[in-house]
Amino acid sequence: MTSPSEREKRKKELEAKRLRLAKVRNERLKLSQGNKTSPSKTKKPKDEEVDNLVSSLLNKKKSDKTPTKKIVKVKKKVTKTNEKKQPTKLPEVPKKELKLQKSIIHVDIRPKIIEKYQKETQTTLVFTSTNTEDDSNDEDANQNESIDSTQIINEAKIEREQNEKKFNAEILSAVERQQEMTSSNFQDFFAFSSKIIEKAQNEPYDILRDYIGHSNDEYDVQQPTISDNRQLKDEKITSYRAVTDLQWSPKYPELLLASYSMKREMRRAQEADGLVLLWSLALPTRPESTLTCQSPVTSAMFSTFSPSVVIGGTFSGQIVVWDTRAKSTPVNRSLLSSSGHTHPIFGMQVVGSKNAHSLVSLSNDGRICVWSLDMLKTPEDVIDLNSGQNRLSPTSLVFPQDEVNLFYVGSEHGSVYSGLRMGNNIGIDKEYTGHSGPITGIDFHNSAGNSSFLDLFVTSSMDWTVKLWSKNYQTPLLSFEESNEYVYDVQWSPIHPSLFASVDGAGYLFLWNPNINVEEPVIKTQVSQHAINKLRFSTDGKKIITGDSDGVLTVLEINSDISIPKEETKAFQQKVINLYPKKRTSKSDSYVF
Repeated sequence: MTSPSEREKRKKELEAKRLRLAKVRNERLKLSQGNKTSPSKTKKPKDEEVDNLVSSLLNKKKSDKTPTKKIVKVKKKVTKTNEKKQPTKLPEVPKKELKLQKSIIHVDIRPKIIEKYQKETQTTLVFTSTNTEDDSNDEDANQNESIDSTQIINEAKIEREQNEKKFNAEILSAVERQQEMTSSNFQDFFAFSSKIIEKAQNEPYDILRDYIGHSNDEYDVQQPTISDNRQLKDEKITSYRAVTDLQWSPKYPELLLASYSMKREMRRAQEADGLVLLWSLALPTRPESTLTCQSPVTSAMFSTFSPSVVIGGTFSGQIVVWDTRAKSTPVNRSLLSSSGHTHPIFGMQVVGSKNAHSLVSLSNDGRICVWSLDMLKTPEDVIDLNSGQNRLSPTSLVFPQDEVNLFYVGSEHGSVYSGLRMGNNIGIDKEYTGHSGPITGIDFHNSAGNSSFLDLFVTSSMDWTVKLWSKNYQTPLLSFEESNEYVYDVQWSPIHPSLFASVDGAGYLFLWNPNINVEEPVIKTQVSQHAINKLRFSTDGKKIITGDSDGVLTVLEINSDISIPKEETKAFQQKVINLYPKKRTSKSDSYVF
């Protein structure tokens, strides 16, 4: 408890403070009114005095021993009495100084490298020196070089002996050798490696030939017009099988396929009836790949847009598809049902573009089926050529170049028929008569750089003749009658506009060029002692592959003087124009020269 004297003292102090505060406020009001008319230069000192006074009062308030509650109440009364005049100014907070920090990044820029090349020329320095000191120095240098070389050889021997000691090769026992040789990994490795070695050995280059020195007379001899280069056969597999089809790979120029018939003699139980072999020209003694199926293969081809896919038509009427990257058996096949083929397939061709193509097949009963290679369950379309009274027995099928609708078929009774597989007039359209025996082969001109020859095609027949046709005329333009046997196949050269080849049952190969001679072939050579069933030109037109009735494939090289054209286009064009018939006395007339 405080005494009454202290209370009185405290009241007097508070009253004095009120008076001082009121005086200060009045002075501040006067100053603010004076600033409206003219700014005062003494404002800053007055503000400092007021600030000092307020801060002193606040310090006294904090150091006072009286309870804080009473001081708060008194402060409230003071503020209420002077609320309408001017609010008190709060103490100023010291301003923080802002500092900017700069981060420096060091970047190293590589100097531009200027590449310089030094070109030198090696020459032989010829000089004679009488200085004996130089000679002695040269001898010393030569001795040092010989010492260095012997030292290097000795070090190499020591290093080799150390490596041999480090890696001691263990000699396998007979049982271990047999197990290793019969393992699948070793057999795969040996088969792959041996093919590479055989291909290297079969390269036709003469490694001893001197291209710089004097020429030998044996190299100056004129090369023959056609040469028997090599034979492709494997007696264990191909003997007693007839070649039924041939085709060169569209991707690899040295690769080709051949399909074979069923063996004529007794075969082993594990041998399949259907056989297609992929051959490489660099590996004549064994095939690159073996493809098999249950039924004999009558027609085979590479897929035009997938070179690793092989398509086959069988004697049972099935379409089979192999993938050379997979196993030797078919990866896909059509069903044996009446919706597809039920007779042997004698012709197939892939037509269309890379993104929209179909397989068209022809069987001996006159049925054409259109297939999608991705779905062989049922054909997309079926055309029956035996509608009405016309009973056809087709033997071959061909589409002209860049044609997807118009097709041509050869028949057993000697006529060639054209037809359409789409549109309003589906089926047979025209008949071309001229042969007196079954048609064995038909091939359209591939233009060879001139579209004016696209209407020409050639046919081979068992009437011993080859005939030249134009699809604009239903009778042959020319008949070539050199053979004394059945003519089994015919094909145009892919690069020569007037050159084509044919083969017959006596094993002869004929090369015809109407620009040179229309009566005799430019080349006639016997390739085999057996009947030749098929022939195919290589894509460069410099080789011909033939297949005979004993399963032997023969590769023949054609001299460039015959295979490569030399201003033949205009001459052949004029020859064909002269062959077009002006007047025909009868429908069966044929122009024989």
